Parts: sequence; structure tokens; C-alpha cells
Amino acid sequence: MEAKAFFRHLLFLISVPKCPSCGTPLEEDDPALCKECRKSYEEIKEINCSLCARRLSRCNCTNRLLDRSYVHELIKVYRYRPQQPHLPSNDLIYSLKRHYRKDVISFLADELADAIRAGIPDLSQYAITSVPRRRASVVRYGYDHGEELAKAVAKRLSIVYKKLLLSKAKKAQKKLTTDERRENASCVPLRGAVAPSKYMILVDDIATSGSSLAAAATALHKTGAKKIVGAVLAIAYKEQNGVRNTKPIDM
Repeated sequence: MEAKAFFRHLLFLISVPKCPSCGTPLEEDDPALCKECRKSYEEIKEINCSLCARRLSRCNCTNRLLDRSYVHELIKVYRYRPQQPHLPSNDLIYSLKRHYRKDVISFLADELADAIRAGIPDLSQYAITSVPRRRASVVRYGYDHGEELAKAVAKRLSIVYKKLLLSKAKKAQKKLTTDERRENASCVPLRGAVAPSKYMILVDDIATSGSSLAAAATALHKTGAKKIVGAVLAIAYKEQNGVRNTKPIDM
């Protein structure tokens, strides 16, 4: 056994991580979820988009708010369902937001990177940035989960990551109505920020009404980005008869 592999094995034995969904101790070859929760997660990923009928992880459909805000394509992996809060797919998001777990970040970065490769066959001109986390949340949890995710995705795609944006939101989006979200989702470019490419991928964890992503994309456009592709882990749109209802339903 090589030295690095030995020390990884030793670290695992000292502190065995638990599945963020069911709490079962993970086996060494489990990627973030236990085998049972991974099976459930893969079934959730099979859900198709009601607009284009493609699997969500192979779908680039967006909504009108994002389309007006320079995001004409939205890459996503699966559907977020707050009505069923303990689904493995939901619990991965909660863990990403609240706990700095490298195994969860790595797993989700692999998933999002795979969806981005499918949605953008030629990544040679692209760079990547993230929707900034509200300052109060960074202070509370000690990190910006979107930034950590975007950095990990950039590494997997072999493209540049650059922090370009600053959140000016005063309240958490999860408790606000659609109109309140749009007013609250304030975002500005960092002082002197210049996009490293005219082609940018903008990463976030969840898109519901799209307010945060739209505000970030508008600010990103001011840094020189001309083509912006949104990339999120999950969407939480309610859909009825093939029409998206943008009532906010995220956590």
C-alpha cells in the first residue's frame, strides 16, 4: 500500500464519516452516501424535465427571469423536493450548506462537472465563478459553500475559477416570497473585478425562483462576461401541466 493510500485508510479508521442522509457509518469505498441512499439518489436523478423531456442532468432549460438576466442555459443535476426533506438528494444539499465535508463537496463536484461536460461539449473558452453566499451565512458556517463547490468543479474541468461577486443580501432567501426574493437578492461585482473570459459558468447550489442566480448573472455581466451559463446542483420549481410555477419552495 502506498504511503498516501495508507494514511487515507488510517484517517478513515480514526474518524469514520456517516451518511448525511441516514446516518449510517460509511464504508471506505462509499462516495458520500451509503449504498442504500446512493440507490435512492440515482433513482431521483432519473426524473426528466417537463419542458424538453430530457433527463435533468442532460437538460439546459432555463426560465424567463434567468433568460432576461443573461442566463440562456441552465445546467442542473436533479430536482430538489422540500416537501420530502429527508431524501438523500436533499440531505446532500443541507450537508453542503451546513457542514464542511470534503467527501460531500467532492461527490457533488463530480456530479455537477459531469452535467456541465454534457451541456457544454467545448469548455476551452470557459472560466467559472460562483453565486456568493450572504456574509452572515459565511460568518455562521465558516465558509462559502458555493465557492468551495465551484473551485472543485473548476479543478475537474481544468478551467479557471475566479471569485468575482459580492452578496449584498440582507436576509436569507428561504423565508421570503418571490417578490421579496427579487428585492433581497442583491449582488455586485468585487471592486475592480474583471471576468477572466467572455464565456462564464455561474455555479450555485439550488435554483428556485432564480432570483439569486439572476442577480449574480446581472452583476457578472458587468465584469465583461458576454455568455453566461448557469450550473446548479438542483432545481426546485413546482411544475403543473408542463408550466413552471416560480413560487419559492426551497429550504
